[in-house]
Amino acid sequence: MLNKYIEVSVIVPAYNAGKTIEDCINSLLSQNFKNFEIIIVNDASKDNTLGIIKKIIRKKSRQSIKIVNVKKNSGASAARNIGVNYARGKILAFLDADCVAYRNWLKVFSKELKEGISAVVSQYDKSITSSFIAKFAFYELNYRDRHLKNKYLDSASSCNFMCRKKDYLDVSGFSSDRYTEPAEDMDFFFRLSKKGKIKFVDEAR
Repeated sequence: MLNKYIEVSVIVPAYNAGKTIEDCINSLLSQNFKNFEIIIVNDASKDNTLGIIKKIIRKKSRQSIKIVNVKKNSGASAARNIGVNYARGKILAFLDADCVAYRNWLKVFSKELKEGISAVVSQYDKSITSSFIAKFAFYELNYRDRHLKNKYLDSASSCNFMCRKKDYLDVSGFSSDRYTEPAEDMDFFFRLSKKGKIKFVDEAR
């Protein structure tokens, strides 16, 4: 039976993620945390992303997994905002479709999201993307974050983070303006930092 009470909504924006989405979803299904739902926003993928998601849902019918299909590709920021519109949880967690989460990802994040903290963020250990730019960013950000002396950030990556739904809505979520797209993460976390500190948690990968 599906959980009627949902504490956390995990939102995964996916565009042409056929090569990575199965590993991503399976890592979420392996979480040692209860009372969460998975919302996958299929951002008008042209590959087999949708078919893979449907196949997983048929096998894992007891887990709360929702697909939101977008007719026109609108980018990851807009996809995240769309996913939030369907979220039942008071807490939002975001994971990119080419990321694989540790089994205790949600448990660690939820424990660290305390009063005075507007978001908890991390990176990821396993890069399952073939993009050279994405892989370069992965190694650069991992090196930076693991050598942080101050565990509070001014900005962070949107590939792996958790925040309260109320705070997300209060700052109007991610900007879908194409002019801010190259700096969408910086723009969002700058606004969210007005609600509280942005905390880096290395264990939540």
